[in-house]
Amino acid sequence: MRGFQVSPAGVDIYLVFEESISQRFFNDALAEWGALQPRIISGTVQKYVSEYPQTCIVITERNERHLQADFPGMAHSLVVSDEEVGHERLTVEVTLCMLKQLAGSLNLFHAAALGDPQNKSAMIMVGPSGRGKTTASKFLGQHFTYLSDETAIVQHDFHLRPYPKPLSVITEGHEAKQQIDPQSLGISTADPSDFTFKLHHVILLNRQNEPVEPRLQRVALADALLEIVQQTSGLVRTENGIDRLIELIQHCGGAVELVYTEIAETLPLLQSLMSGQLQLPVENVDIQSEQADSVEISTDNERLSRMAGSAGYLVDERMLLTVEDRLIEISPFAADIWIELKNPLTPDQLRTNLQEIYGSIPQHEFDRVIEELRVSRIIR
Repeated sequence: MRGFQVSPAGVDIYLVFEESISQRFFNDALAEWGALQPRIISGTVQKYVSEYPQTCIVITERNERHLQADFPGMAHSLVVSDEEVGHERLTVEVTLCMLKQLAGSLNLFHAAALGDPQNKSAMIMVGPSGRGKTTASKFLGQHFTYLSDETAIVQHDFHLRPYPKPLSVITEGHEAKQQIDPQSLGISTADPSDFTFKLHHVILLNRQNEPVEPRLQRVALADALLEIVQQTSGLVRTENGIDRLIELIQHCGGAVELVYTEIAETLPLLQSLMSGQLQLPVENVDIQSEQADSVEISTDNERLSRMAGSAGYLVDERMLLTVEDRLIEISPFAADIWIELKNPLTPDQLRTNLQEIYGSIPQHEFDRVIEELRVSRIIR
């Protein structure tokens, strides 16, 4: 058996290659993961599957069903039928394996992360796929310290755990993204065990097609939350996840948006920000929050209640609500309904309470809103 171990964000992951996998694929994978300082391991596939069932990835050409028969309890495998695609899938598999171990305990963002080696401050650049995170990392990593191009891991003390993974680069003529060791491009990478970079800036990427002068501007907390939650791993389902995110954003003085066309043009602006020369106004926000009961309250069919486990956040008079695995914004009228249903009420009781606030409410309009909130699983 051939294999190596990497430790992204402090998680020991074992990559074991069955004999059917070519030496070239193994050598290329070893080179691609160079920034994580891979360590060669030896033994049998069975040894690593048995000892590290949750963090061992078996790379094979065999059918996954046959693999499971040989290694019951195995959590991760990668079937390689096309080597180019296999390298891209390996990066995804390592990332997923790492995230499963860290989910619920740390803040996990779909974001690039870079640090200033002088003052150890760090920034994360949040955005969906295609927003330019890898392109930004590829360029900015030559001027800052590269921590990750798409997966930022932030501890509750706001220090980052580096994940200097291979850059996943779209290359003309290749079906799959090419996996490139960032060090081979002259990028300065963090030692994987260096947890001393501290988050100071949360940046939302806003790349424009038309030429614009690069600028940084504060983003309203409610807007930042709605966007950032979509770029996290299981945050809404994590206990106190939204509260922790709010705390993190406030620690940074608020989130900012980077509006730009070409990432190279943003360098002077970001250097000033990271060095502390550029000081943006701190966002002061009024926040109130309230949790619904974590279990369903037993009521008769005549009463309305909040959906169990939901939570409301009143952020500068805008109501955000967690609904299952989503964070959504609801109207002021819907917000008042959710607030009134702190204790279950009959529809008539609820309508009477609301009419003390809004005046006369037509029955058909009230019924329509209640049905919409029920279908949306905001109330039951």
